[in-house]
Amino acid sequence: MEIVLAPYLAYKEEDGKELANTLSNGIQYLNNSTTFDDFDRMQYLVKYALPLQQQLGVFIKKLGLELNTTLYLNYNASNVFSPDFLKSFDSIPPQKRKELALIGKALFFDSKLSGNGLVSCSSCHQSENYFADGKIVSASLDKTQPLRRNTPSLHYSSYQQSQFWDGRAKTMTAQIKDVLFNPLEMGGHQSAILKYVMGNVKYSAILASLFPDTHNNDEDMNHIALALSAYVTTLNPMNSAFDQYMAGDKKAMTATQVKGFNLFMGKAQCGSCHFLPYFNSLVPPFYDRSEVEVLGTPKTDNLTHPEVDDDMGRFDLYKIRYYKQAFKTPTVRNTEKTGPYMHNGAFSSLESVIDFYNKGGANGLGLATPDQTLASKPLNLTKPEIAAIIQFINSLTDKN
Repeated sequence: MEIVLAPYLAYKEEDGKELANTLSNGIQYLNNSTTFDDFDRMQYLVKYALPLQQQLGVFIKKLGLELNTTLYLNYNASNVFSPDFLKSFDSIPPQKRKELALIGKALFFDSKLSGNGLVSCSSCHQSENYFADGKIVSASLDKTQPLRRNTPSLHYSSYQQSQFWDGRAKTMTAQIKDVLFNPLEMGGHQSAILKYVMGNVKYSAILASLFPDTHNNDEDMNHIALALSAYVTTLNPMNSAFDQYMAGDKKAMTATQVKGFNLFMGKAQCGSCHFLPYFNSLVPPFYDRSEVEVLGTPKTDNLTHPEVDDDMGRFDLYKIRYYKQAFKTPTVRNTEKTGPYMHNGAFSSLESVIDFYNKGGANGLGLATPDQTLASKPLNLTKPEIAAIIQFINSLTDKN
C-alpha cells in the first residue's frame, strides 16, 4: 500500500499527511510484532487498520478517484464494522424497502400462511430467543418425520450469500418459499397463501401500491416472499459491546473479552472460518459468496465416545467427495443466546463446541474425515484461554 500510494501522497502531501502517518505507524507496529499467537490484533485494528481504512476513503474522495468495482461493498462506509458496510444481496428497490419490511414483519408472525393455520415463521424463529428456538431441532408438522437440522438464528442471515445449512437456496426469497411450502415446516400452498394475502385489505393495498404492474400469481408470491425477506434484512442490530468498542467506546469490553478476541482471531483459528465483520462464512475481500466447511461434527457432544453423524450436508445436493458433511458456517454473533449448536444441535454449550475444535475436530477425535477443512492438529487452548474466548463471544450479544 505504501508503494502504491507514494505518488498520490506526494501529489497531495498536505491532504495525505494523516494517512501517510497512520500507514507508517501501522507498518512499524507490524514490524515490531513477534509471533502469530502473541500479535495484538485488537490493538492493530482499532489503532491502525480501521483508521487507515477511513482515512484512505477520505483521501480517495479528495482526489476524485472513487471507483466501485464490486457488487456488494459500500465504499461510503467508514470501515468494515460500519452497519452500512455491505449492500443487500436482494433485489428490493431502496424506495420500497421500508414499507415492504413492515408488511414482511406482519407476515412473519402471521400463522395463516401455514397449511394448518397454527404455525408461523416466528414459531421457530422466536424474537425473544434471538430468532432461534433453543431446541436441538424444531418440531415437524409430521410427527413421524422429525426435522433434520437445528434452527439457526435469523440475525445476520441476510449477510449470507446462500441460505440453509447446506447452502441450497441462493437467495433469501428462495429460502422463504422453500420453508413456506415445505410439508414438514409450514405446509403452505401458493394458492391458499395468495387467496389469504391478496384478500386481506391491509396486505393487498400496500402490495398493489408497491407493485402496480403485477398481473400473475407467481409475481404476487414473489412479492410476498420479498416482503418477508425485507423484514429479515432488518435483523442486523450490530449494537453489541463489541460493536460499541469498535465504534470508539473502549470501556464497552473487558480486558478478558479483548484477550478472547485476540485468541479467537489468532491461536484458536476461529477467524479462519468466521470472517469479520459478521463472524460468519461470508468471504472477504469481495463478500460475494458463503463458504461451507467440513468439520465432521459428531452425532452428540460426547467427545470421549464420539459417533459419526449420518447427515451428509451439501453432498446430498452435489455428489462431490469434498462436500461430504459440508455445512455453511453460521454467525458467532448472539451465539450466547442461541444454543444448542451445530447443524444437528449436538452441542449443548459453547464450552463443548470449543472443546471439539480444540481436539482437532473429527479427525482429532479419531473419526476419519478425509476432507476435513478444520485443522486436525489440537489447538492446545488452556482452560483460561477457552474461558476468555467465550467471554469474547458473549461480547457479540446484541441488545435484543
